[in-house]
Amino acid sequence: MKKQGVIFDMDGTLIDSMAFWRKIRFYMCEAYRERTGQEILLSEEEVQKIERLSLSGALRYINEHHHARITYNDDVKSALLQFYTGECRPKPGAVALVKRLKKDGLPLCVVTATPRELAQKALEHAGFGLSFKFILTPEQVKGGKFHKPIFKVACLRLFKRPKNTVLIDDAAYAHYTASKLKIRCIGVHDCDRNDSLEDVTDCCFDSLKEVLAYYKKNGRL
Repeated sequence: MKKQGVIFDMDGTLIDSMAFWRKIRFYMCEAYRERTGQEILLSEEEVQKIERLSLSGALRYINEHHHARITYNDDVKSALLQFYTGECRPKPGAVALVKRLKKDGLPLCVVTATPRELAQKALEHAGFGLSFKFILTPEQVKGGKFHKPIFKVACLRLFKRPKNTVLIDDAAYAHYTASKLKIRCIGVHDCDRNDSLEDVTDCCFDSLKEVLAYYKKNGRL
């Protein structure tokens, strides 16, 4: 039986960070107000739209629609570094699952919208060490998880066909994209996202502890 390759999402799946990311838009705007005196007020519709964007996409959106000049280095980097290097924690069962899969010889990677430098720091801080072969982000593959290329690249670098690859993610849009390539999709619910995953995944769990139990029982994901 061929061993599966596994693609992990990071925020909301491996790292308990979605509550922070829901607030990052406010941190950006507040830091910008303190630096420039310009206040930015986001409508609820804009908030929902920004939550679906990568960090760079959110920056562009706010700057374009509110005539602002928020920058990563001036207004975002310090808050992100503080969180990912000192405050972020792994999701329950995440470290145990990753260690078991790695021990069993499954090749693992991370595909995330978080900038690669920050993702690496977060994974190290949260206790994952060098468990992952690589990290892919929209910095490297344009379009991120909204488009198929990033998953194609992940499969190639894992040396696995899509049908022998698994995605573990809390976001419905990511599973929708991956499923088009016949990647096996395992949804993990996150209370700070609350995506409806049942219609876009092969199976769903409430935690990575349950995913680990499933793997131990079946010998596959």
